[in-house]
Amino acid sequence: MNAITDRTTDANAKASSNECLIAFLLGLGSRLNVRLIGYLPFSELAVLLAVPFLLPQLSSREVLKRTKWTLPLAGLWLISLALTDAYRATDWSLSARGIARIVVFLAAIPFAVYFLRRGTYEKLWWFTVGVVPSIVLSAFVFRSGVHEGRELVYGDAMINWKTHWTGLAANAAGLGMLASYRRGHAYAYAISFGMALLNLVKGSRSEAGMLILGPLITMAYNTVASRGQGTRRRIGSFGISVAAVAALGFAGLIYYGYSYAASEGLLGEREFSRYQNQSRNAFGLFVGGRPAILSSYLAISESPFIGYGSWPMDKWGFNAKGLELAGKKPPGDLYKRGYPLIDSHSHIGQAWVESGISGAIFWIYVFWLMAQSIIQPIQDERRLRLAVSTAAMSFCWHILFSPIASRLELSLTLGTILTQVIAWAPKKASGPYPKPLSANVLRRAS
Repeated sequence: MNAITDRTTDANAKASSNECLIAFLLGLGSRLNVRLIGYLPFSELAVLLAVPFLLPQLSSREVLKRTKWTLPLAGLWLISLALTDAYRATDWSLSARGIARIVVFLAAIPFAVYFLRRGTYEKLWWFTVGVVPSIVLSAFVFRSGVHEGRELVYGDAMINWKTHWTGLAANAAGLGMLASYRRGHAYAYAISFGMALLNLVKGSRSEAGMLILGPLITMAYNTVASRGQGTRRRIGSFGISVAAVAALGFAGLIYYGYSYAASEGLLGEREFSRYQNQSRNAFGLFVGGRPAILSSYLAISESPFIGYGSWPMDKWGFNAKGLELAGKKPPGDLYKRGYPLIDSHSHIGQAWVESGISGAIFWIYVFWLMAQSIIQPIQDERRLRLAVSTAAMSFCWHILFSPIASRLELSLTLGTILTQVIAWAPKKASGPYPKPLSANVLRRAS
């Protein structure tokens, strides 16, 4: 680990070959799992093992300053979950898995901030290069707990485009963005739109939406930034509001564009049937495709401050009530094979159900950081703007509508935001962080 501890620091300097190798290995191990406390990716295990050796660096004033409120809120989440598990008499093995998830974030977030303090672009590039073969390999060896669990219950790991290969397309798009955005924005936008179309044809609507929304928001941001000289101070609140409204407007256009195309059969018979089935409920298409969200919030409404413990079993019938609320008939064997987990399908909902409101507070704060980065300048605008905006949009979606997963990738995206966003840079550089780039440099870069 000396390769990441003995170098001078500059967020826009080139990374050393050893640092790039470490980034690649972290990417390569990010999807390959070992069964330890539940299923733990090799990369997360490596970070946990490295923390004792890097503790002085990770606990330094400058690193902790950059992590903002993420660590205190994650610590509060951890304490709340431990107390909830004790109160609910959660089985120790389930409690260990729930607590381990938070411990990974407590280690990975400061590690990401420290690791990405210099050579951010190269490290993200090589990490993503490693993720691509990791996704391919994980379909066959060192599979995740989700795949192993499905095979155990259903006799099939269900490795298909929507559950697995869409991640390969997303990371391939990320490589394309990182490689081409600095040379020509149009090329990077075309790569993202092309991968979005592929995802849409294959049935992965949410990933397609993020790959469309990322470039559109980047275009809007670049337009505002070019008129505002490239700094938040010069852009002003009006410019930021324009970019934010544009982001919401683009999201609405994508949603209604998809709804029209699917309802008219322009996306094929399969997507037409899927749209008709999921849109026939009082809560619209989003909830129609994710009735688990209703199950989690029914559980939250009955116990908003105290959770149900790690990996809680649905002894209260929330899953059945959620399906009924969404206008779907619960399957007859829903509870015949034992109590299933309380469905969540949301980072916020899952943490809230398990640990109480403190878990939700952590994820709401992370969501706010991600959303902020989309409409604020970053130090390496020339190379990272599109990739950061698209990744932040994608994780905003996951926080709202996906189970907790990809902890290291989320931490690295968060680390990039916390080290690159100029709005949080100190007025006078001290320690390992450089001064913000000047307005002239940013104007040329954008």
